Amino acid sequence: MKRRLLILTVLICGGLIPRVIFSASISIKVVWHSDFGDSFEADSTWENVNINDVKSLIIQRMTDDYSDYSISVSTSSGNIEVRIGEHLEGYFGYATSGIGSYIDGSGLAKVYSNSFARFSEWQGANATVSRIGEAIAGTASHEAGHVINLYHAYMFDSFDPCIAGALKANKQPKEPEYLPASCTTDGNKHYHLLATRTYITLEQRATIDRFFAANSDQILDFAKNDGADIIRNTTWGIDNKTFTQQNNVTISDGKTFIIASGGYEHELNGHWIKGTIKKYGTVIPDIAVKSGSTLKGQYPTIQSAINAAVSGQDVHVAAGTYYVSFS
Repeated sequence: MKRRLLILTVLICGGLIPRVIFSASISIKVVWHSDFGDSFEADSTWENVNINDVKSLIIQRMTDDYSDYSISVSTSSGNIEVRIGEHLEGYFGYATSGIGSYIDGSGLAKVYSNSFARFSEWQGANATVSRIGEAIAGTASHEAGHVINLYHAYMFDSFDPCIAGALKANKQPKEPEYLPASCTTDGNKHYHLLATRTYITLEQRATIDRFFAANSDQILDFAKNDGADIIRNTTWGIDNKTFTQQNNVTISDGKTFIIASGGYEHELNGHWIKGTIKKYGTVIPDIAVKSGSTLKGQYPTIQSAINAAVSGQDVHVAAGTYYVSFS
């Protein structure tokens, strides 16, 4: 069996210095802003609608949206706050703390619920618990999704980060209007929670119980579990942040896992990533198995990389100091 170990300026020392790193948990807390009731007041657009019924429907829908990923939704606790009820003309919602900000241990998204009352789809006979609750809940799950590192491109099941032109310079998805046409062919995009204004009508917001599409499924699983198996071509990274992996990751045959750049650091934390990888960010430690020029795995130790390499593959070890014990 031919396996080669390529080492560049590496100091190998006996013993192991453990590094304990803790991951970020994910849970959602819904907060009713004091302005939430404005549109339900006497002589207001929703004066004949029961505000508590609307609140209950919003919580129910959001719980349904996130239950498959074991992400809890409540009004009592959660490290991602979804604040519902403020006013901001021209907007339905905004991920205030930024895409992927959950990684800091907290996050904030806002839903400008009173904006819906300005449109005929939620006025008069259209001002119902079902239509109001459906629209607000969809926006709340959408904006919370951004905080958990979801992009608008994930509304399309046809989005593929390996298609030329699908990614920005930092290897994260482009906004939908800049995507290659082959990434936007999904005719069911308006059923998906990451659909944005150009791709979903107001009537669809009011009447469709939307759900997360396949690309979002992959990212939510990966984020919630601090690492999950990759079953579709996927790009992952958060600008200028460090992700701490808590599980081994296997990439399905024929699929590629892209580790984004933009100042992103990926801590293996004692775990491996096995399969085809395109690496643009920093992996710590940087111990890789390659087949020719193709990266086939990232490993936490030199020994684990040697064990994983098969005939004809090389083990590449980045310059640095490693505390190892070979067997």
